[in-house]
Amino acid sequence: MTNSSRTDFRSDPRSVLDRVLLNPQQKKAVVCDAWPQLVFAGAGTGKTRVLTAKIAHLIESRKAHPNHIFAATFTNKAAAEMRGRVEQLAGISCAAMWIGTFHSMCARILRQQGHRLGYTSSFSIYDKDDQLTLLRKIMKSLEVDERTMQPRHALNVISMHKNKCVPPDELSGTGKGYYQQEIIRVYAEYQKALKDQQAMDFDDLITNTVYLFRRERAVLSRYHDMFAYILVDEYQDTNVSQFNLVKLLAAGHGRVFVVGDDDQSIYGWRGAEVENILGFEDHFPGATVFTLEENYRSTGSILSFANAVIAANPRRAPKQLWTGEGEGANVVVARYGDDRQEAEGTVRRVRELSGTGHKLGDMAVLFRTNAQSRAFEEAFRKANLPYVLVGGVSFYERKEIKDCLAYLRLLVNPRDDVSCERILNVPSRGIGAKSREGLAHTARQT
Repeated sequence: MTNSSRTDFRSDPRSVLDRVLLNPQQKKAVVCDAWPQLVFAGAGTGKTRVLTAKIAHLIESRKAHPNHIFAATFTNKAAAEMRGRVEQLAGISCAAMWIGTFHSMCARILRQQGHRLGYTSSFSIYDKDDQLTLLRKIMKSLEVDERTMQPRHALNVISMHKNKCVPPDELSGTGKGYYQQEIIRVYAEYQKALKDQQAMDFDDLITNTVYLFRRERAVLSRYHDMFAYILVDEYQDTNVSQFNLVKLLAAGHGRVFVVGDDDQSIYGWRGAEVENILGFEDHFPGATVFTLEENYRSTGSILSFANAVIAANPRRAPKQLWTGEGEGANVVVARYGDDRQEAEGTVRRVRELSGTGHKLGDMAVLFRTNAQSRAFEEAFRKANLPYVLVGGVSFYERKEIKDCLAYLRLLVNPRDDVSCERILNVPSRGIGAKSREGLAHTARQT
């Protein structure tokens, strides 16, 4: 770090450790300089505080230049919060820092180095709808009936292979039965079509970065020098490709710091490997391990209830969450026969609370899937209780926004057939199905 960068820190003369409130265990994790490091952080124990304080401490103590830190998380919202907290603590702009989602930072690397894999810097990134459009087109060309192979299921299988860093050529001849062989054939054509159109899907962003580092050792060495510290949030949610990425980046120096909680690993269905965190000490020998157990979010009754439920899991790191906030009200578990009974029981409870002076605006009903909202809405309407449904279609999922993005992507990547087909008749230009087929046929030939 240059001397001039020191003036970027906020005028508060106190150090990061004096400005941020940390309990003794949190502080040990922040100041520890024995690498690698694993922090088991139970729910509500301040893991984001520890992670951001760690980054700010590394910068303030001049152990790392801001641009030499690679800090990955899983959502744009979490990344924005991490950047905001680091900026507040360190008193510097994080605009140029490598703090973001795995996908965004791998895209950044591939924009710079993707030419080594045969991609231009303006490659397109396909979302789920784009993937389905392309896959259906491929299945049609291969004469694969959608009634025997559902496109969404095929995409899930392809994603599973990508998350494990298994390209289609490694699967050739391994399919057990006709159906698996057909999916492998579709996978191979799908990858070829992506490459032909200079496009990647979200899984490719990480797997292609792993392939790049494995193939181009000089490139990997460059990023070893660039990233002196590797930090990962929600490590329990990493899949095989993300683990491989972290392992490759940290191989040069071993300075890796991960935060997570095996008890919060719920994304196995989309490829997350809880063994990545449970086996951290095997993957990174000599690791220093910290356990955060003081909870700042829940009452004692809630924690006792949660601890009792989680204790039934035989494969977990030992943790016993506690709080100094008191016991609070007892947890109540209600059992219903179906979703309608559940909704009616919820309405009765809302009426009871309302009758004792609680405001309706202070109550919330949480449910896991959008499909569950209908029963609750019908019950609230029947009871004449006003409600607000929170959520809906994401901004970037709206048709008009996806159309605008398709125009922009086509401008920078003229080989993007999926974007071209999306806006070919938007606004309406009288281009029918036969004209589309003729254009597609000519494009394939030329």
